[in-house]
Formats: sequence, structure tokens, C-alpha cells
Amino acid sequence: ELDITYVFPPANMVGITVNGGEKMPGWFDVFDWPIGVDAKDDPKGLAMSVKRVEKIVTQLREEEGIDPSRVVLGGFSQGGAVALTASYNRRKRDAVPFAGCVCMSGWLPMKDYLDVSEESAASTPLFWAHGQYDDKIPHEQQMFGVNKLEAAGGDVTACS
Repeated sequence: ELDITYVFPPANMVGITVNGGEKMPGWFDVFDWPIGVDAKDDPKGLAMSVKRVEKIVTQLREEEGIDPSRVVLGGFSQGGAVALTASYNRRKRDAVPFAGCVCMSGWLPMKDYLDVSEESAASTPLFWAHGQYDDKIPHEQQMFGVNKLEAAGGDVTACS
């Protein structure tokens, strides 16, 4: 029997600009539709979501004894963008790398500020799946993100 703990935190209710500011489940605001490579980012909302994920990981360590090195972050769409950011971008230099990252039809936000530590790149393998005909988050987002992360030393398996 495997000793596995699954945690699926829901997104908070946030105003989404492309939907007229309507409050709905979301990890951060979305300004462009479709979300192409040049889409505008929501740095504040993204940072708040990454902080929330990091808090959950800290709780897993403190309450259940699960080290971050045994945690795989994953998400779909916005959740994939948050998982990628939490796993790789501007991760504290002394932070324990995650066991892995899974991105399903997501994208790499804050690409102009990408700062991946060598340890996170080398120790956190990524599985990234994306539909070739996705009209909301175009397939070019996967190709762009994979190229950026591989250039930073990431171990990426991409499927489309």
C-alpha cells in the first residue's frame, strides 16, 4: 500500500477582467483572451497564489511530516501556471526543490522575470501536457515555456 497524501486546494473567488470583472474561481486575474505568449500577467495575484501554495506545503511538512522534496505540484490552466511559478520561478535559493511538477494546458507567466535556481531546475522534473488545438491557451505557450525552462536547465517532458 502506498502512503500518498493528495491535496487539491480550490482557487479563491477573484475578479477576472476578461469576464467583465466578474468574481469567479481563479488563481489570479486574466487580462487577455486567448492567453498568448505576450499576454499581460497579474504579478500580485500570482504571487499571492504562490504564497498560498507554499503555505500548504509548509503545513504538510509541519503537520504530516511530508518534506517538500516529496511533494509534486500540479495544476490545470491557471493552476498549471501557479504550479510552474511555485516550482521554478524565483524560488528561494535555500528552498528544498519539489519532487516534480505537472502542468496541464497551462503557461509560464512572468517569463521576462524568470529566475530558476540550478537546484530547482535539476531536481524538479516537469511533465507538461498541452492540446495542440487549445484555443484558450494556445499550444505556442507550451513550446515557449518548455524552451525557457530547458534553457534554464530544467528536465522537461512535454506531450501534446
